[in-house]
Amino acid sequence: MKAEFRFEVVSGACSPEIPEFLQRGSYLFGRGGDAQFKLDENDLRISRAHFILDVNPPRARIRDVGSLAGTYLNDQMIGSRQNRPQNSSGWFELHDGDAVRASGTTLRVRMSKPVPCTICSTVIPESFADRKSADTPLGICRACFLAERKNSRLSPLSSCELCGAPVAGGPSHSDRLVNLCDACCTNLASDPQRALNLFSPPAKEGNAYRIERPLDSKGNPPCSYLAGEGSTGRTVVVRIMVPDRTSPVDRATMDFRTLRSFSASMNESVVGFRKVLSAAGVLLLVRDYVRGRNLSELMAERPDGMEWGEARQILQCVLKALSVVHHWGLAHGNLTPPNIILPGRAGFPKAMVCDFALRFFREDRGMRETEDLGKDTALFLPKEALYRARRKPHRADVYSAGAILYYLLSGKPIRNLDEQNPDLSVVFEADHVSIHQRKPDLPDPVVKFIDRATSEKPSRRFRSATEMLKAFEALP
Repeated sequence: MKAEFRFEVVSGACSPEIPEFLQRGSYLFGRGGDAQFKLDENDLRISRAHFILDVNPPRARIRDVGSLAGTYLNDQMIGSRQNRPQNSSGWFELHDGDAVRASGTTLRVRMSKPVPCTICSTVIPESFADRKSADTPLGICRACFLAERKNSRLSPLSSCELCGAPVAGGPSHSDRLVNLCDACCTNLASDPQRALNLFSPPAKEGNAYRIERPLDSKGNPPCSYLAGEGSTGRTVVVRIMVPDRTSPVDRATMDFRTLRSFSASMNESVVGFRKVLSAAGVLLLVRDYVRGRNLSELMAERPDGMEWGEARQILQCVLKALSVVHHWGLAHGNLTPPNIILPGRAGFPKAMVCDFALRFFREDRGMRETEDLGKDTALFLPKEALYRARRKPHRADVYSAGAILYYLLSGKPIRNLDEQNPDLSVVFEADHVSIHQRKPDLPDPVVKFIDRATSEKPSRRFRSATEMLKAFEALP
């Protein structure tokens, strides 16, 4: 029986009919054309973009995106245009039987969890999931039961690699990624040094990583740290990604060998990963620490923007980096000023892009990272990146690059920012402001270039960073 999540319409209306969600995805509910599921179109209190549902069966969470009437979970408002979300991330976990209400439309949550075999972790077919007999005992698939009867050495449970506690999934399941119990996953997520010790035990002092300080994470618990590398004595940036055992893991979408191969083809505009390691399901990504400022720090000193010549140098480096990333079939997914580093102190002859593909990589692996998309990030993302992240991600990168050029030239974000907008609602409620209104002296070809790159419709944008780079280099 597969894990699934579904909504039942209790009152109001929703079209098309809500299916059973069997795999990971994000979906927008509302009354507007961008919504994948349209709530009662005759109810004007339902906003065009009302709430986002993020599903990773059997888990699901919900977030209001600045709706007018607010989104209610079990009759408690979790957010609206006037009221900020009641927790720091804005996301609220859903459970079986919960009621989600948007104005006059109420949806009931229905969840079912898979029944895995306690030996091989294979999902037991629904017809046998609740059956207990001499042929198929409860919790063991028929194949493993027959194998166990032949070979008594098979153990029904494996052990956590850290504490020895039983973990579902036995020795026959050789491709299992997570070999930790729930308690150890939680402890490693809160103790980064302990997670690092999985890769370099303290007894081997020469190879150990020693955390020096967390990198700025804008109030969120950090996932990236500056660390000393014992084997080389260098300062590196380590990113620790602890799995969440309660989330299913998709091995097919993103293989970290792709990251290794890409990082091996070093490019002067990309900060690649020097090491991509895995131990007991925990992933460690190590990259060089590049000394210098990021783009956000530079723009804090340039509130009115910079000259075209300076902005041109920076964006050219960014587009070269994206071209390499896209060539490898990857996408950045979260291209923002903090991810663009300006090495050196005198001027900025080049810019470097870091942390590519991590958003998708984290989602595929069911990683327990606490970073969520806040307002600072959402200002540089198109709408579809929030609920259709895997659909043409290259064109989302194109939008982000265009939004960064807009920011460099004007010193202001492309959307009309209102402090009343709670986080992600800025993407759905705030309107674009033409660069011509803020920089009327810009040449017309530059204005058209930015307008095309940041079009709300993906089909009107450049198809890739390579095409965008060619058009950019042709500008006067």
